[in-house]
Amino acid sequence: MDLEKLLSKSLNAKQTSLLQQVANVCANENMSVYLVGGAVRDTLLGIPVQDIDLVVEGNAQLLGLLLAKKLGGNVKSHPHFDTASLTAKGVQVDLASARKEMYPQPGALPEVSHSHILDDLKRRDFSINAMAIPIGSHANLEIIDIHDGLYDLQNKIIRILHDQSFADDPTRILRGVRYEQRLAFYFDKHTEESISANLHLLPYVSGERLIKEFYKWYIEENPPTIIQRADDLQILKSIHQSLDGIGQILEPIGRESDISKLDTNTWLGLMFHRSELKQMKELQKVLTFSSAQLRLIREVIELHETHKALKRKIQDRELYDLLCYSSSKSIEIHLILATNHILRANMQRFLNILRHTKTSLTGNDLLQMGIKKSPLIGSILDSIRNARLNGSVTNKRQEIDFVKTNYINN
Repeated sequence: MDLEKLLSKSLNAKQTSLLQQVANVCANENMSVYLVGGAVRDTLLGIPVQDIDLVVEGNAQLLGLLLAKKLGGNVKSHPHFDTASLTAKGVQVDLASARKEMYPQPGALPEVSHSHILDDLKRRDFSINAMAIPIGSHANLEIIDIHDGLYDLQNKIIRILHDQSFADDPTRILRGVRYEQRLAFYFDKHTEESISANLHLLPYVSGERLIKEFYKWYIEENPPTIIQRADDLQILKSIHQSLDGIGQILEPIGRESDISKLDTNTWLGLMFHRSELKQMKELQKVLTFSSAQLRLIREVIELHETHKALKRKIQDRELYDLLCYSSSKSIEIHLILATNHILRANMQRFLNILRHTKTSLTGNDLLQMGIKKSPLIGSILDSIRNARLNGSVTNKRQEIDFVKTNYINN
């Protein structure tokens, strides 16, 4: 295997140049440094490397400062984990000290201690992510593979390193499904059995971490396949009962829609559209939504409850009243899901035409016409808009006559 050729194919010129400079600095400081994780996996698959992760047998924060000074970049340190993020010459590199990890309880963040590269590889999630390539200027360019990750990579297998893997970090279950679907790999029998055995630990994971994993699903090439697979494995049901079966509902979207145009919040709304308002407090405890996320989900759920009324032909006035408090985003989410042609037509009519309905008269115009400043101003404007919606008023002159007839001369 020609690693040098594979690296030159998967790394761009800026990445290659930066890694060479990192190797030189590490050689001067007598530090051993390794390319690890997804960067090694993708290099071996011939895929362009997006994220560069390096492990150093030494102080990663110190190395980050040295590199920033040498290369003129910026570094951000994370003392609790002894890691650093370096941005230099248009490339971001994540640096970590080789370490051991101990998980005090399922779903908790690990306690770490310094160690060497072999121990560091033992703490990884899956065998295909547990390989390293030394990049020091005097290092032999060879794969360090103590878990048969190369074999699994060649045979399209996703495999955990030990029986406690999912107990140590249950989010690996969500991550594994993402890798499996992205790479078109499959879980080996033992790993799939371990997923099933550890589903009960997912509620111990913080809601913030779960949401982050969901959003990583949403930016993949085909989120519906990930959601469907997670549904099949009972993962979603284990997180919250309202998610049970959602994969089957969303699966057709991957075939019928241009999913590349759907943003992450659209996927969030799609995933939770079948939840009920009475479940919102419980959902918030499990998943820790931001206020914006919570607002969107609530809007999507509320709109779902109007479907019965929207599945019949209705007048513009009634349609406006049904949808005027729904955001465009929530309506667009339901349009992706809608199969009833009358429902779709009503929503599209509101989005394209009715929501833009405005009155020509303003509050100031009404004041000048002699209406006193009070809540009545807003009520009159609503009445004018409704008159426009039902077609009895079509221009400003008619709006003025409408106000005079109904509020001034009566």
